[in-house]
Amino acid sequence: DGHFAGFDVGVETDVAGDVYAAGGAVTLRAPVGGDVTAMGMSVGVADSAQVGGNARLMGGSVLVEGPVAGSLLATGGEVLIDAEIAGDVRVAAGSLSFGPRARIGGRLDYAGPEEVALPASLARTSTVTAVPGPVVVESGVAVTERGEVVSSIVYRRTSMS
Repeated sequence: DGHFAGFDVGVETDVAGDVYAAGGAVTLRAPVGGDVTAMGMSVGVADSAQVGGNARLMGGSVLVEGPVAGSLLATGGEVLIDAEIAGDVRVAAGSLSFGPRARIGGRLDYAGPEEVALPASLARTSTVTAVPGPVVVESGVAVTERGEVVSSIVYRRTSMS
């Protein structure tokens, strides 16, 4: 496993296990064999990286350009997905957009203040559940008795007064 922290964190070497990273800017540029949990003002999975498990990404801006073999949980002001995600995708964001390489193998759950235009490549393959904004995002990470990291996110509608 790799544990990284700092102002500008760049994971530039292969990690066989899981990655845990926090910083002002966090960018994965090399393959990760397990799960990724990362948070920062800017969080990215470069196209030179790939995640062998699940990815939990939290930041002011979140950019996913490298493939994720499991599921993706992303929270951020701006989230851009431009890679293949084999599993489910759960996003809570001020804005969500997709690049031309975006593919989702499972379900897409999105919570945010605006409707999202799905590219044709996603509209045919994804089951989409949208929670119209404004929303409160409650996220948490827990560790099971076996040492597995479990992440959850709950979307709640708020009333506008």
